[in-house]
Amino acid sequence: MREFELQQRQSAAARGPAPGPDCQQYWPSDKWVCGAIRDKYNALGAQFSFLLWPTSDELVNPDGFGRRQTFQNGPIYWSAASGAHPVANHFFAAWQRNGWEAGPLKYPTTDEIVNPDGIGRRQEFQGGTVYWRLNEAYFVGGAIRDKWNGLGAEGDDGLLGYPTSDETILPDGQGRMNHFERGVVYWHPTTGAHEIGGLIQGLWSLSGYETGQYGYPSSGEYLNTAGDVVQNFQTGQINLTQTLDNVGSAELVGKQVNQILLDALERYAADNGFDLEEVLNGSGSGMAQRSSNDGGISVPANYIYDPDLGSLHDYCTSSPDQFPSPGTNADFSGGCARHDMCYEANEGNSAAYVECNRQFKDDLLTVCDNVYSRGWSVVTRNACKTTARSYYEVVVLRHPSEWGGHLNN
Repeated sequence: MREFELQQRQSAAARGPAPGPDCQQYWPSDKWVCGAIRDKYNALGAQFSFLLWPTSDELVNPDGFGRRQTFQNGPIYWSAASGAHPVANHFFAAWQRNGWEAGPLKYPTTDEIVNPDGIGRRQEFQGGTVYWRLNEAYFVGGAIRDKWNGLGAEGDDGLLGYPTSDETILPDGQGRMNHFERGVVYWHPTTGAHEIGGLIQGLWSLSGYETGQYGYPSSGEYLNTAGDVVQNFQTGQINLTQTLDNVGSAELVGKQVNQILLDALERYAADNGFDLEEVLNGSGSGMAQRSSNDGGISVPANYIYDPDLGSLHDYCTSSPDQFPSPGTNADFSGGCARHDMCYEANEGNSAAYVECNRQFKDDLLTVCDNVYSRGWSVVTRNACKTTARSYYEVVVLRHPSEWGGHLNN
């Protein structure tokens, strides 16, 4: 203790008197930490916290009002309106990428917060929120954040999952968008913010996105009076139910696959440089040989696979049962078999069908998370979840029931 006191005195003598009564030094650094930044630093554990020792004195920010001080593992930023908060690691990278306090996010208003799933993290700023989950961190703000929150945000029952991009300005200079794990939210001043994903997003992309014949989305998915799944756009409407009915199907590795889904899978394979049939054939989709990569969602022992018995006995109806990925396919047949059995056990009960669909969604996403966990590319996991949403849509629309809703039902 005596040695520590001597070191503190020597450090203070080297730097001269403290710049104010609320300033403190932390040996072996000779930097002074003062005021609200000192209080936050001490509350975190000072030099024993993740920040470690100070590496600068307090600095005035370019706006002339805010202050910051750097530490070995990140800075603490302060403004009168937001208080003092550390910004570190992926959160700092996202904030830096968007212009620090001079950008749309402005100053931090909280420290890093653990999300309800126990895995992800978030940090609030004056102009939005930065979210992180086993990947890079991205910011969501304004009307897009409001829409995302209304759809369940990143929660287990959320439609879209975590953001996978920052808010992006579109080529027309007016629209904005954020990518998420299972879809996209687009915003335009005349239409507001709307989600688009799954097969409707695929059809819209083929038309040229917002610069094509439909323009920006002006609604989310909904059921029209005929019971069809549709989505409105500035200059038209996409009717998913009728489109799926009209295009028919084609054979892929022993199964009849809806042509729209098949086209989407072939585009994905071409974009990623592999042969779709070759990758799917490795696990014998729809045949006796089953993939072992089911992510823990296995086919129940009492499930009867026999397409001649109808759509409740063919695993993933009008789909190839798997997400294709060279090396390891994600096998959805267990989730699809359980969904079939749930429908069969609740024949004619629309309310029960909704719960069957909810569990089906959870099972498909669990397969993606478990098969493509640590060690796999986040891009692969997100592509699996996007594909899962499309399989979900095809399966539910082909089953003998009313549409049970999209992935957040």
